[in-house]
This record gives sequence, structure tokens and C-alpha cells, in this order.
Amino acid sequence: MKILAISIAFHSEMFYKRWRLMAKEDNTSVVLVGPKRHVYKEAGQPIVYNGEDIKENNFKALHVDKSRKKYLRYDWWDWKLTRIILSEQPDIVYLIGYESRNALLLTKIAHFLSRKKFKTGLFSMRGKDIPKWNKEYMWRWKLGRNWYDFIHVHYPEGKRVYQEQIGFKKPICMATQIGFDQDVYYPNKTVKSKIRQQYGIDEKTILFTAAMRIEGSKGLYEILEACRLLKTKTFSFLLMGDGKEMSAAQDYLRENQLEDKVILAGRVETGKNVAEHLNASDCFVHVPKNTKHWVDTFPLAVVQAMGCGLPVIGSRSGAVPYQTGNENPLLIPEGDSKALSDMMESVIEGKHDLGRIGQEAFDRARNCFEIRHLNTCLLENFEHYISGNGELIIDVAE
Repeated sequence: MKILAISIAFHSEMFYKRWRLMAKEDNTSVVLVGPKRHVYKEAGQPIVYNGEDIKENNFKALHVDKSRKKYLRYDWWDWKLTRIILSEQPDIVYLIGYESRNALLLTKIAHFLSRKKFKTGLFSMRGKDIPKWNKEYMWRWKLGRNWYDFIHVHYPEGKRVYQEQIGFKKPICMATQIGFDQDVYYPNKTVKSKIRQQYGIDEKTILFTAAMRIEGSKGLYEILEACRLLKTKTFSFLLMGDGKEMSAAQDYLRENQLEDKVILAGRVETGKNVAEHLNASDCFVHVPKNTKHWVDTFPLAVVQAMGCGLPVIGSRSGAVPYQTGNENPLLIPEGDSKALSDMMESVIEGKHDLGRIGQEAFDRARNCFEIRHLNTCLLENFEHYISGNGELIIDVAE
């Protein structure tokens, strides 16, 4: 089986490692196609990634130009993409995150020209209803829906959108693209003292941790307000990440005399360092809230924390309940700082068996969202799409 996947994220080993592992499976080869240059903004500052070609046994990472012309909607338009597809003759072309845009059009041109009629699939990050006012987007999607043989999404709400709004009749599976790596994220309490000493946190202090963009939609102000409301002051909160509202967060902490309780660690580089910070913690917090234009469709930090054996206080928003499991006793309503404060208070007071909850989180993460498990499910599905054999796995978490 030859798989050709297209994404902007293949500049990072964090995202292409799972595909490199997949290429080691019997009778499997993988070709990744990404942009030569991709600019990602974090905290308003551009971060430039430059892709480098990789050519190994059964595994390639190739790169094309990415258009910046307005009339092309800042999308892919490089005939090299079509030429790569025609040259590689894949069984499956898997477009990751590109819904009815130029990458799909170039793929379908290749399909028309190719003697080998490959299957075309989409991985979509969608999780919200398509607004009724966005008629152009709906028109483009309904035009392109028949070009896909299957769609994969992060979680149940994404599946519902494609079934009900788009009217997609072919297979839709919940098979997230961004699992965590057990080689990096695993329980390791030997680093606890090291990280706590780095931030001046006592060994016995209950430490809450979050890893997120520093902005309101990620639940920033609910976290800060919850810390202010806490009656018990024997806690620390370590907040990893950067974002456009960092200065506002610093002002809030100063005005409410919380600077000794809430530590803004900034962006923590590399997966290993993030994992060490998680393993120094007692409980992870992720409380996003839906906005008019955004929903947290699969916060990777949640399953990374679960992979380290941490219990997760999460809001019933986006994919968080799906990730942790709806039976997670630490789930709270979204946008409710009082509920968050009460839950943190109950954790500090020892009202929850954090060891048991953390073990259940670890088991769910390993069994449902680790990249090797995701690869097994994806290969099973690809085999089904190509030949009709194999079991179609509707949900990687079941």
C-alpha cells in the first residue's frame, strides 16, 4: 500500500514521526508532501518553518511552493503537487486540513490523468457548524463533497457537521491526526524535584498545570479568576504557553496579588521539556470555551498530559470530554470560573482519588490516542477503502 499525505505540518518530526513509523510496516510506503516554507504566528510573532526533503526506504518527505496570491485564497497552487502524485502512483491520497481548496483540485487533476485511480480522503479539523451566512464556503463544500471517498475527523461533533450540514454519505470516521508519542510523554516522577526547584515550588504543594495559547478562548480568564477565588492558598499554578494576551494576564496577576501563586512560564520548547513540566504536576487543567468562530477540536496538550498519567480538569467544550471520557469526574461547565475554583478546591482538599483518575487517563490515552494505535487504525481503514477488506474503524477511541 502506498500512501501520499498532504499537510502544512510535515516540517516537524513531532508530526511526521507517526508516518515514518507507518512506513516500517509490511507492504507499506509513505510519501509526505508539504510546503517549502510555512509561516505560523504565535503571540503575533511570525515563526518561519522551512521544509527539508527526506528520502528513506519506503518513506519520503517532499516539498512544494505555497501560493500567496489573494485570488488563490492563500492556498496551494504548485503543479509540482500534481506531478508528484502522478509520479508516485499512490493507492491513497490523504489531504490533511484542506477542504475543497486548490490542493484538492490539483489532486483531482492528477486523478483524472493517472492510470491508477487512487482513493482520495480528507482529514478535517472542523468541529463547529458552518455558519448559514457563509454561503460561499457551503457552496464550495457541496461542490467538492463528491470528490472525497472518505472523511476523518477529530471527534463526534465534526462527524455530525459533515453528515447533517454537508450531506456527506460516504464513510466518516473519528480518527484524529495528532496523537501523542509515548516515547516522549510517559509517567516520570524522577524529574519532579528538578522542575519544582526551577520555579521555587515546594515538593508538597499541589501543583496545577496548563499548556495553551495565552488568550481568552482557551479559558485564560476562567483560570485566573478561579485562582483568585480559591479559599485554600496552598497551591501553585504553572501556565505554559505564549499568546496575544500575555500582558493582560500579567496585569491581572499583579492587580490581584497572585504573582506568587500563578507562574507564567512562557513557551516551553521541545516535547521533552513539556513532558518534564507535566510530570512535575499533580493535575492538568484545560478549560476552553466555544466562540463564534472557534472551538477546541482536539487540544493535543490534553492527551499529552493524560499520557503522563495526569488527571485532567476539563470543561465540557469542544473535544475535551471525548478525549478524557465523559465519565471523567473532573469535568466542569465551560466558561464557569466558580465551578473551576470549586473543583480545584476539592482537589487540594483531597476529595478525589487522583491516582486512580490519573491511571484511567493514562490507560485511555495509550489505548485511544497514541500514534502507534492511530497508525494501526488508519492502516486498517485505508485497506478497507482500497480493497473493501479489513474492518472499518469508526472511532479510534472505542
